[in-house]
Amino acid sequence: MAKIIEQYDIPILLIVFNRIDTLQVTFDAIKAQKPKSLFIAGDAARQHIASEAEKVATARAIVEQIDWECEVKTFFRETNSGSPALAVTEFISWFFEQVEYGIIFEHDCVPHPDYFAFCRECLLKYRNDERVAAINGVNFQDGQHRGNASYYFSATGTSTWGMASWRRYWKHYDVSLQNYPFENLKKDADFYGFTWKERMLRNDRYKLLKSRKTNDWTYQTGFASNKIHGLFLVANTNLISNIGGGAEALNFKDHNNWRLYRKTYPILPVVHADCVQRDLDADHYQYCKVTLRPTIVLPLLHKAVEVNLNRLPVALLFFLWRWIRRVFIEKQKY
Repeated sequence: MAKIIEQYDIPILLIVFNRIDTLQVTFDAIKAQKPKSLFIAGDAARQHIASEAEKVATARAIVEQIDWECEVKTFFRETNSGSPALAVTEFISWFFEQVEYGIIFEHDCVPHPDYFAFCRECLLKYRNDERVAAINGVNFQDGQHRGNASYYFSATGTSTWGMASWRRYWKHYDVSLQNYPFENLKKDADFYGFTWKERMLRNDRYKLLKSRKTNDWTYQTGFASNKIHGLFLVANTNLISNIGGGAEALNFKDHNNWRLYRKTYPILPVVHADCVQRDLDADHYQYCKVTLRPTIVLPLLHKAVEVNLNRLPVALLFFLWRWIRRVFIEKQKY
């Protein structure tokens, strides 16, 4: 049974926007821990979206449900940022200006109760260890336990859903990649020994972000860790469930995407690793299961088709399509 701390003493940032259905579930999980310090941030409504202002106001009213002793700080933008990537970056930077470490939840990321105690132990244990970039609660290992500890270390991480980290790592984050030349990207790929297919995907993501033809903030977290040759600490059980799929989602519009609505499991008591060392088997498994099986969203249908890039002809066609998309498709609208 999960242990609930009487009052949780690790700062938490909750990022809200225009959805109260998913937000309420995430907030209830946080509320059960009665955190001493809660930061809530949210972007303003987009003027061209009808009735969004009302939804945003309803989401922000979540602060009214804080009925325990808690230091609450809010950052609600008065005008829309024009970019979810810029907004989230601004909110997390604001968070780490005030705290040394903490947990970051978006509105649709629901943690298992054990995740809070797990993060607390790991945040404190690796507080001054520059090799550890961030803590991930999402696990895509399909029940395979890596190593003898409650977690393993990964070069690529798993997901930013429910990410915990330190100010020392976030200072390397660069949403526009202005301070991360392409030559450095290639050198870091050599350092980690990434395969050519993984390099192609990384290069494509990098160029899309640099040309601002994709509106994302998550890939940059991996680049920030690679920049310092760091590793992500990944829980050995899945501790986070993303419940935000559907037509209203910004990314996962296919409600049936296999990455969503996954079960979570207990992890306490925490067994710590003997050393900080990358688990190559875990990275290879995730590489084949997740990285090499990207999804293509079909416009207007809210459906996603999974593409298996393990076969060379399929991979070559996919990368050709990605090149066409990168060169000719305009920046995504937010």
